[in-house]
Amino acid sequence: MAIPKNFWIPPASGYTPASRGLTAAQLAEIEVLNEFVFPCAYRSLMLQQNGGTLRYSIFQESLVEDFCCLSALDRDLVTFEDYIKLTCTEDEISTLDLLFEYCHLNRLIIFAINGHEVGCFDYGWRSQIAVIEPQIVFFGDEGEDILHFKILTTVESFDNFLDEITLPDEIERNRYIGIESALDFDSLCADLQEDWQTQFEQRTDDLYGWFDFDKWYCGTVPLFLDDRTIEIYAEENNTTVREVLDWAEFQAVLNWADAKGRTRTIAAIISPNLRRSGTYLYPDNPELTLILEIRKSWFPLDRAVDRLCRQLLLLENISAVKTLP
Repeated sequence: MAIPKNFWIPPASGYTPASRGLTAAQLAEIEVLNEFVFPCAYRSLMLQQNGGTLRYSIFQESLVEDFCCLSALDRDLVTFEDYIKLTCTEDEISTLDLLFEYCHLNRLIIFAINGHEVGCFDYGWRSQIAVIEPQIVFFGDEGEDILHFKILTTVESFDNFLDEITLPDEIERNRYIGIESALDFDSLCADLQEDWQTQFEQRTDDLYGWFDFDKWYCGTVPLFLDDRTIEIYAEENNTTVREVLDWAEFQAVLNWADAKGRTRTIAAIISPNLRRSGTYLYPDNPELTLILEIRKSWFPLDRAVDRLCRQLLLLENISAVKTLP
């Protein structure tokens, strides 16, 4: 099973003994203590980082989104039985034996939690005999499937779970571009400002805890909208190209570039990849000097972003450009 690249968002303040990747020996100790075996793909993720925030959304079309994987160590809630004891009495829990032929809540091992939703490895909670390869079950707090809990969705295996994770919907997400250069961050920013004929605004705050840089910038990125981009937008919104152009020109959101297209300046965040703490925004791409975060817009961004990447490669001091999740 191929693990998605840049699966984790590393902690901005740097790794601690609790958050850095576990060793194989630590994982084996947890398995022996709890009498289960983690799925291989989950073990690989825990070796990278002991839990934290995912870069991807989970099951975007369902109620389960943006889960935060728990660490495998140092947590009080190990099983779903531990979880329901927070809100249910022992008498309530004992009634489950009357509802199910077999009910082994201690075989539901929590691996993810977000507010009122919990993801578990299911080692056979409704089976007489425990299984070796677990299914995945997601529970919500409001329902009647198990006391006041609802089964939101089930997945055949953790590998299938990873296959189903996705980026947010195209219209609803920002785009990210990584730039590799021999220049340092400041010099590269100076080159981009000169090429785009703009001025970035310097910032030093931590952006609500996500950043840990001496400085980063807010600014705008010039994106070129070709005719096909306008056509795609019209098709997606069940309208005509003429109506889109009339609306855009009335709102003054487009500037004519030439006879074949239009430019639109889009808000962007310009930051280093390497934090002061030593962690990277994109740990699987430490070679990247600068990260461009292009804010979502009213039009399909992909074609414009691809064109921008090609234009960036024409600059003298840029050696590689990559689109990122």
